[in-house]
Amino acid sequence: MEVFSYNADEILQTAVSIEKNASEYYREASVASAGFEKQRNLFLYLCRMENEHAQTFSQLREGLSQVEKGFRVYDPGNEMLFYLESMTGLHGWEGKAGPAAKLTGKESVREVLITAIAAEKDTIILYNFLKDYVPEEKGRSIVERVLKEEMMHVAILNRELDNVK
Repeated sequence: MEVFSYNADEILQTAVSIEKNASEYYREASVASAGFEKQRNLFLYLCRMENEHAQTFSQLREGLSQVEKGFRVYDPGNEMLFYLESMTGLHGWEGKAGPAAKLTGKESVREVLITAIAAEKDTIILYNFLKDYVPEEKGRSIVERVLKEEMMHVAILNRELDNVK
């Protein structure tokens, strides 16, 4: 079995991809919920926040030194490889069932919310891992801020889910 290793740059690139794809999901959700103005506005708000997160992680990547980009953490059991693949390959991004999955427009607002909540929770787990790869002086507190915002997304989505029951 090949042993994989990761560096901060690769993990941050994964985070950028997740956030860009999450933004697209929430944009699609806003279109699919056109008849439900409150939910549509919520999805547009989350779309903007995910775009901001993607920009934040891109800026963190740009701020890494060559030494920081070269520092690798090894994953002898390939556990992190499988986890990252599930986040970026199988789930694709926050809210999506897979990279090729598109909202059909037949999903209920409730279904969209449930899917988004599950994906946001997965992202929180990933970002808890990610923050350990970002040096304090390079922006660990920024990753922690984004992590708190993702937690806020779960709370907002859960509150909205309670309202659509």
